[in-house]
Amino acid sequence: MLNMNKLTIKIICAAIAVLIASYTAAEVSLDELMSDGVEYESKTRKTVSTKAINIPLKDKPKSTIKRPLRENTQSMVLTNFGEPLKKHAAKGKPPITRWDYPKFTVYFESGYVIHSVVKSNE
Repeated sequence: MLNMNKLTIKIICAAIAVLIASYTAAEVSLDELMSDGVEYESKTRKTVSTKAINIPLKDKPKSTIKRPLRENTQSMVLTNFGEPLKKHAAKGKPPITRWDYPKFTVYFESGYVIHSVVKSNE
């Protein structure tokens, strides 16, 4: 037999209550995620149809703009790319810092590059 204390049982009951309460909200969001032409019979709504919008990102050519690599340090970025146009203050937890260059933006976490984004299709 399982050895459960009263606190464990209360936590399980609370989790079940949250799942039951969120059932209707999950059903509504399912309607939004349906693929093109699929119909879904909802208990709280009439039958709905959806239409998918295709965005051809897979056909977009890769950028040839040289930019910092993931896990480069801030000092490596300064050495290889010079001073940015603007250094934004760190925000959030963990703190994320953003540096803007003319053709790309670099995002840092704890002094290391976590992502770099090209600003246009150059």
